[in-house]
Amino acid sequence: MVLDGTDWASLATVRGTGESLPAALERLLAPDPAVREAAASDALREVTHQNTIYEATVPVALYVASVLGHPAISAGNFGHDATTVPPSHPTLVKLLDWLGSTAYDADDECVAMGERHCGADFLQEYGEMRAFRDLRPAMFSAVRRSPRPRQRGRTQRGPGRRHNPLGAPRPPPAPRATARPRPPSTGHQH
Repeated sequence: MVLDGTDWASLATVRGTGESLPAALERLLAPDPAVREAAASDALREVTHQNTIYEATVPVALYVASVLGHPAISAGNFGHDATTVPPSHPTLVKLLDWLGSTAYDADDECVAMGERHCGADFLQEYGEMRAFRDLRPAMFSAVRRSPRPRQRGRTQRGPGRRHNPLGAPRPPPAPRATARPRPPSTGHQH
């Protein structure tokens, strides 16, 4: 729906218009992990540069969110000989990372900075950021439904640490229960 229902040629990207984006986005679902890796780079490079949200960023994010649950997205390249070709992470990891960093580029802190530097109408005048911010609930929902990437042979996260792909603030860690220190001895026995 997003691919066919979007006038990609009319949308601004880093290097011009989004005419090439539908083909790159379709390749995200290719069975070959090298094709998926190249497709992710091709598509995301067109809508990612210096923390700027472009017109094409919103439909790209919509498409990315819509395919997070696809089996090809979570498939890695772990079957190759590790001595000659390093394994690649599933495309899911790259897409979640991109969604997260783009969400940070449109968070409340970025809006506040924009308002300080450009005036109170910053968000009203920056339609691309406003559109991306409006899309966040759908992206959060898609991320919650997406499969968790598996890390083979190593653990990326320690106990109690969770990956936070869309940059929502994390609560501070709970204090650990510790034994209460004893008061210094006064020499009296009770």
